[in-house]
Amino acid sequence: MKKLTKTERCKLHTVLVSSHVLLTVREALAVAPGITAVRASALRHSRTDAFGEHAVDVVMAARFDRARLAAVRWDSTEANIIVQEAATGLVVNLKRTTHSYTARSNAA
Repeated sequence: MKKLTKTERCKLHTVLVSSHVLLTVREALAVAPGITAVRASALRHSRTDAFGEHAVDVVMAARFDRARLAAVRWDSTEANIIVQEAATGLVVNLKRTTHSYTARSNAA
């Protein structure tokens, strides 16, 4: 098996994060049939500061409408493409060179 390039690793990470978010959104819509939309975010623990406080960064946040997701061709589209095209209010910092999600720090 050949070693993955940085671009390939970053794309895999992007698809993985998107897949987890979409899975969570679909589960939320399945258990609550009365709701029409779901807001979801992916967070990561980034570092511990000098005071022992854990910093949390937002990797991705978005709103997903039930009607829009119902029209998605799940079997033929990658998760990151679904997120980019089906989400509204998408907040993500995408690196241009590797197309990977990078965290948006909430520190001022």
